[in-house]
Amino acid sequence: MTEKFFNKEEGILYFKVRGDVTFEKMIENVESLGNDSTLPKKLKILEDSRLTKDSNLKVEELPAIAEKLQEYLGDFHSIRHAVVHESAINTAIAMVFNKLFSYKNYEINVFSTIEGAKTWLG
Repeated sequence: MTEKFFNKEEGILYFKVRGDVTFEKMIENVESLGNDSTLPKKLKILEDSRLTKDSNLKVEELPAIAEKLQEYLGDFHSIRHAVVHESAINTAIAMVFNKLFSYKNYEINVFSTIEGAKTWLG
């Protein structure tokens, strides 16, 4: 399950992800960015995934997620995406994604605390 809300005062889009991390859920979350014209063009995302189970995503699925993300990147000047994980497997998958796919207007970084993520987002 994913909850999403935009905090106008902070300028941060919050995702709270719980339960299973699936390929379908990842695609759905990416698509929600492109379907929301109210988001700022310089988008900051704080994804709290501390309550997720260990991911069953496969490395082979990451290119399709990256391709879907690339479809929507043109809608934004920049996206800074901070992900907070407790699971070592989920942290590793996010780090692999970061290493494999580089975009000039998209940055992703992995954190163990909300405070660290907020500091990086600025």
